[in-house]
Amino acid sequence: MIRNILITGTSTGVGFESAILFAKNNFKVYATMRNLSKADALKKKIEEESLSIEILPLDVTLYL
Repeated sequence: MIRNILITGTSTGVGFESAILFAKNNFKVYATMRNLSKADALKKKIEEESLSIEILPLDVTLYL
């Protein structure tokens, strides 16, 4: 069974590591970040380990 998960802030830190962990545990990961130019490290991991991760742009900034 494929499970889906959306993770924000995946260019570094906890978001990055979570995306990899979930993908390694049979999740289809939708990895989002504000700036796709920072996706190189995650793209490299995806290629090296054939992970099921799709990188998408997402900015969750709240405007008041």
